[in-house]
Amino acid sequence: MTTARGKFGPKLRELRVSRNLTLREFCDRAKVDAGNYSKIERGLFAPPGADKIEQYLKPLGIEVGSDEYVELIDLAAIDRGELPRRLLSDEQVLAELPVLFSVLGGEAVSEDRLDKLIELIRHRGNPSE
Repeated sequence: MTTARGKFGPKLRELRVSRNLTLREFCDRAKVDAGNYSKIERGLFAPPGADKIEQYLKPLGIEVGSDEYVELIDLAAIDRGELPRRLLSDEQVLAELPVLFSVLGGEAVSEDRLDKLIELIRHRGNPSE
């Protein structure tokens, strides 16, 4: 069940399967209930919080702070209908979110506001600049 708000579970399943772990093996190693965990993978339960996601990392061989970790945390937030916390903690990003939403929604945005958003994105992609 992959929908616009259902990317976390399938990604978690993809990571588990790519490591050749059965559902039972994974759940035994992560010390979680297989029935409930299966519902998370299938998108029937909302994604858990960061603490529970971190419990899943060890059997998957994923380090806290790695790209895969950040992706899981972000997908979980998005599936819960939230903005990722790392975006909410950045005042510059917060200030430009309305512009981003306008652009994504196909609304007209002034060149100045768009240039500011582009500069923020460029700076975030290349912090050394």
